[in-house]
Amino acid sequence: MHIDNQPELSVTVGNGLTTIVGPGKALMQGYAYENTSDLILEHALPEATLDRIDRLVLRLDKRNQSRFIRLFVIQGEASANPVPPELTRDEFIYELSLARIRVRANTASLETTDLFDERLNEDLCGLVYSLISIPTSQFQQQWDAWFAKTAEYEQRFEDWFEGQQREGFVTQADYDDELKNEDVQTATLVQGENTIHSSIKAPINVVSVQGLTEIIDGQGFHGIVNPTIEVGDTREVIETTLHGMNGVYDEIIRVSGVLKKVEQFREMAFDDKLAYAFSGDFAGFKRVNIPLFTANSDQSVLASQLEVESPLVKYDGKTLIKNSSVTMPSQDCFKIDSTNGNLYITISDTDSGWGESYTPTADEIKAYFLGWKMYTDGQGFTSLYNGTGTKAWTPIETLGSSGCWYLGSIAPTVKASPKSITGGTYTVVNAWQPYRLLYQLATPQIITVSTKGTAMLEEGENTVKLRQGVVVRERVNPSRSSDAGFYTINVVNNGAYVDSPLKHKANKFLGVYKNKDLDTQWYPVYTQAYGNERMSIESGKFDPNAIYYATYEILPELTVKADNAEIEYRQNVKASLNEHTEKLAAHEERLDELEKTSVSKDRIIPKIKATLLNGFNHQYQGLNYWKDEEGYTNVEGIVGGGPTATNTVVFNLPDDFRTDNFAALTANNYVSSTAYEVIPCSTNTSGDISLTRSRTAATYLIITGRFKAKR
Repeated sequence: MHIDNQPELSVTVGNGLTTIVGPGKALMQGYAYENTSDLILEHALPEATLDRIDRLVLRLDKRNQSRFIRLFVIQGEASANPVPPELTRDEFIYELSLARIRVRANTASLETTDLFDERLNEDLCGLVYSLISIPTSQFQQQWDAWFAKTAEYEQRFEDWFEGQQREGFVTQADYDDELKNEDVQTATLVQGENTIHSSIKAPINVVSVQGLTEIIDGQGFHGIVNPTIEVGDTREVIETTLHGMNGVYDEIIRVSGVLKKVEQFREMAFDDKLAYAFSGDFAGFKRVNIPLFTANSDQSVLASQLEVESPLVKYDGKTLIKNSSVTMPSQDCFKIDSTNGNLYITISDTDSGWGESYTPTADEIKAYFLGWKMYTDGQGFTSLYNGTGTKAWTPIETLGSSGCWYLGSIAPTVKASPKSITGGTYTVVNAWQPYRLLYQLATPQIITVSTKGTAMLEEGENTVKLRQGVVVRERVNPSRSSDAGFYTINVVNNGAYVDSPLKHKANKFLGVYKNKDLDTQWYPVYTQAYGNERMSIESGKFDPNAIYYATYEILPELTVKADNAEIEYRQNVKASLNEHTEKLAAHEERLDELEKTSVSKDRIIPKIKATLLNGFNHQYQGLNYWKDEEGYTNVEGIVGGGPTATNTVVFNLPDDFRTDNFAALTANNYVSSTAYEVIPCSTNTSGDISLTRSRTAATYLIITGRFKAKR
C-alpha cells in the first residue's frame, strides 16, 4: 500500500466521530484497488460508560452480489477492557487492517493519540495468497515493476494514437479543443426556487457557498447546515456547517473538481476534557475560569478576535454577555483574557446549586458543565449546598421532577442522562445542551468536504432549489426496547430504550434504509424523540445483521438559510458529449461510499393527505399516501379518534392507488409512552383501508404499509 515507495492509505482523525483515509493503492489476491482522494469514514456513537476499539479495513468481497474492494469501519464491542474486532478472512471475504482507534465512552470526537497505524504489521495488513505471506519489500518491487510496465504501454499507445491520420480518428488534441469550445454557464442561486434553462442534460457543479451565523438569545448560534442543491428528483448535499460574521465567513470552493471548505470558524462544546477552576465568589453568583488556550492550543484560537466577536451560549440557549473586565457585574457574563488565554464565566448560585459561602471543587465545576445541579440531600432539589450535610446532584434538564438524583461526596464525571442517575429514568422538563463557544481560527484551514448525490439539469426549463438542513443516509444504531418487542431510532429519555439520538434534532424522517434499500416498515413516533420524530419497527421485522441509515430533515430553527450559491454547468457541446456528462454524473455517484443506489431513492415525492372516514382525524403530520417510482402505493402517518370496533374503515384509496388483490398493512395503536398494540390492517380491490380487529382505546393510531398498485 504505497505511492512512490511510501506507505499510503494513511488514516488520520477527522472532525467529530470521523476518520479520514488518504489516497493510495493496494493489491489484494490479484485485485487492484486505488483511492484517489481523502475518504471520510464515520464511526458509530459510543456507549455512555464503556470504551470500544474500531478497525478501519480494506475489504475484498468476491461474492457474486458484491465483487468489490472498499473501505469499511468495523465496530468493536464496548467493554471495560476493549479489544479490536477480528478480521474476516475466508474464501469469499478478505480484510486488511489499516488502523485501529479507541472510541472513548460518552464523547463526540475521536483523539489522534488513540489512533494506531497497522499498515506495516504483515499479520494484519500483509498480502496473503493461500497460506504464503508475501513480504512488503518483495511486493514493493513487483508493484513498482507492474506500474512501470503499465506506463510504458500507455506511452506506446499514445505515440501510436498521435501518429494516425485525421480521417476516421479523433486525437487527444481534437478532443481537448472540442472541450474548450464548451459554453460554461454560471448562475447565482438564491434561497428557494430558481429557474435555469439548459440545452442539454448536464450536472451542476457547485462553485461557491458562503457561510452565515445567526445568534438568537434563547436559541444560541447556528450556521448553514448541509447546503443543498435540488433539481427535480436529484440533489447534492454538501455535508458541513458554514459560519460567517462581520465580513469573515467559511466558504465552499471548487479546487480541481473537488469541493473544499475554507474554514474560518470552529465550534467548541464544553465537556469533560476542559480544565475548570474556581475564580471568585460574589453575591448570588460565582466566577470560574477555563485555560482555553492551554486546553485547545491545537485549535489556533485568535485571541483578539475571541475577545471581540466570539458568541458564547449557555445550556438553555441564552447568549452570555461579553464583559470588558474580569470583574463582572452579574451572572451569565464572560470575558476572554488575551494576555493569559483564560476564559472567565459567571454562574448563578441558583443554576449551580453552590451555596453563598461554598467554594466548589474543580470536579464539581465540571459536573455543572456536564449538566448537573448540586443540592443538599434531604432538603429538596432546589436547595443550595453550603458545605454541610450530604452532597447530591440532579440533572438540570429534569430539575423539578421527582426521583432523579446522584448521591456521594465525589461529583459525577459523566454527562447527566437517565443511565447516570438513581432509578435509571426521568422526564425532561428543561432544555439543556452543553455551553458552546464559536471562535475564529488564527489561520484558515482548507479541508475536503463530503458530498452526497449529484444535482442534474434536464434539457429545457429546470426548477433549481437552494435549501439546507437535509441529512442524507446517516448511519444509525437502532435501540431495542427492554421487552425486546421493538427497535427505535432517535429516542432519548425513555426508560425502555438506550438513547439513540441522531447527530441533529430531527424535524421529519424522509426514509430509513436497510443496507442500501429503502425499508418502509418503520413508522414515526412523536414522543421521547431527539427533535420532533423518531422511527420504530417491530422486532420481528428488524434485521440485526443489516446496517441501517436514515435520511431526515433537521429542525428548521437549527440551521440558517443559505443566501446564495454560485454554480456552473456546461452547454452547447456536441450530442456525443451528452453521454459523457451522464457517465460522469454516474461515476460521481459511485464514488460516494454511502450512495449505493440511484438518486431517485432519496427523492422527496409529493404526498397526498387522506380523506378520513368514520370520525378519524389527522394527528401531527397526518395520514398520507403516495406512489413511488417502482409503482408501489405507500401509506404512512398517524390518526386519532374513530371507533374502536372491528372492521372499521379509516379511508378509501383512489382507483390508481388500489391493489388488484389483497395487501396487509401495519397499524400500531398507542397504549402508553412505552407500549403499543398491533392492530391488523388491510386493503383490497375496493380501496378501503380497514382495521380488522378492535382497539382497546381510541388514542392515536400509526398506520404504515407498501404494496404493488394495480396496473
